[in-house]
Amino acid sequence: MLPSVILARDKWLKPGGKMFPNRARIHLRGFYDPHYTEARFGTGGISEALWNTLDLNKNIHSAMVCQDVKIENVPESIVATSEAQIADLNLETCTVESANRIESSFSLRFLRGHYSLDGLIIYFSVDFDHADCPVSLWTSPDALSTHWKQAIVLFERPVERRGGGREAPVKGRITIATQDHGRGLEIAVEVDRYRPHLTTPTHLPNEVEISQKFTLV
Repeated sequence: MLPSVILARDKWLKPGGKMFPNRARIHLRGFYDPHYTEARFGTGGISEALWNTLDLNKNIHSAMVCQDVKIENVPESIVATSEAQIADLNLETCTVESANRIESSFSLRFLRGHYSLDGLIIYFSVDFDHADCPVSLWTSPDALSTHWKQAIVLFERPVERRGGGREAPVKGRITIATQDHGRGLEIAVEVDRYRPHLTTPTHLPNEVEISQKFTLV
């Protein structure tokens, strides 16, 4: 949708005109709740215990469950990490190309009482700075519910807490790209493997723990 807005801006916005909203950001957080994933995805909850008891078809099963982006009203209670901002677009100056493909690294820290991640929650916020009373609209799990809800990407296996403490973040990269045809999105996520045996906690970018692709049609 955003590329269409930018095309309309370039075609019809007069010189000196204003955009409402004028700024857009994309954010993500990690989530964990086996009961929630069971109710929403019918998988019995995504946990190591589950994967250890699945039969030889578990790779096929997990791919079927995890390849699509889910649009849900996510309860705040399942949020397990801090927030990472992965895009910040000035809607008055950004290009279609910059909106069509977003690439960013991310770093997420576990919240107190959380030790595992089932996947990521993706959502956006926008600013209306030119309004008489400037306002921001958030679609995060802790904001008032909107029809946009949130997007969920589910890992094929959980990512566990690192280094025995909250000081070791989960690091990785995410790409969100518009499909060549239609309004669908392709999302790719990589989570770096953590090396706890090193004296200093280190994430090696070339060694990944999670590497998945998702589709939103």
